[in-house]
Amino acid sequence: MKEMNSVLIVVVCLFLAGTAHAVVLFDNFGTGTTYDAAQSQDVSFHPVSDPGYTQETDVDLAMAFTMGANDYSLLSVTLPLGNDFGTTIVDVSIHADNAGLPGTTLESWTLAFLVGGDLTLSSASNPYLSAGATYWVVVSAPGPNSNGIRWFRNSIGYTGPGASRTLLDGAGDWTPSASFRTALRVNGSRVAVDNERASFGEIKALYR
Repeated sequence: MKEMNSVLIVVVCLFLAGTAHAVVLFDNFGTGTTYDAAQSQDVSFHPVSDPGYTQETDVDLAMAFTMGANDYSLLSVTLPLGNDFGTTIVDVSIHADNAGLPGTTLESWTLAFLVGGDLTLSSASNPYLSAGATYWVVVSAPGPNSNGIRWFRNSIGYTGPGASRTLLDGAGDWTPSASFRTALRVNGSRVAVDNERASFGEIKALYR
């Protein structure tokens, strides 16, 4: 009987390890993932060969969000992006906070898209997001094929902390702002702790 109960324990533990619930950690989209397609903030890269530029110029944007009372692992990031000049390459990344500005990179994605919209980026590494901590989603232009990128604003009037930076020949610092309106959704997952406790109580009862 103990042998069968041991098998049950392994099966239940494997089930619990995969039991997670998708939770919206931050969302300022309108109903149905709507956003303001008429207003945006621009991300761009201009080499010195572009008319009017004497230095390589890279303009990046960042939007902050703060976690609630629980810890989660990242599942996905959704944001609305557009472009003006054909196929565009853009980098998106999520960062820890460093004194109110983007800090250590936790995960990054590189996208090439012709037609924009609300783009969802699934996490491959599922970085840990701590309760009460602030994190940053950064949109940056990695090179000459990164002009005319638009990060559209939300349609619900939300304003929150953000930052921008202009890199001249690779040098430049983030400048914070308290009134960013770019649209963003962040989803995470968390194992149901109460269900785990109940199930482990059942396991203990089985293994006698």
